[in-house]
Amino acid sequence: MKDVRDAVRRSRKALVRVVGELEDLDSFVESVDLVLAPVTVGGTGVSSKLFKCLELNAPFVSTSLGMRGFDCDAECRSTFFAENVEDVLTLGLKLLFDAEHRIKAKLKMREIAQKLTKKGVCLRSV
Repeated sequence: MKDVRDAVRRSRKALVRVVGELEDLDSFVESVDLVLAPVTVGGTGVSSKLFKCLELNAPFVSTSLGMRGFDCDAECRSTFFAENVEDVLTLGLKLLFDAEHRIKAKLKMREIAQKLTKKGVCLRSV
């Protein structure tokens, strides 16, 4: 929990808004530049939200615990998944402010979404 509190404190300096429960995930994901999902405990709720990011082609960063269910090569892991909560914010800032990295990330997201669609995971048009 200390990692989460530290990330929230750092996020205020980076113009990041921390949200809790969402009634309309689609609208939220479509309204932001980047989704940070620092998973610190098991469960499937966050993974489904990350799949939603893929579906809507919205960049995201999570911890390695959030990687469950993803067919992820080394490039995917280094683009979207960090080892700890602090690194989630660092990786997120790179996606926000490095245009070339962001373009590569969007292409990688499309590739992941296409793989998931071929495996029968339901995603909207990818």
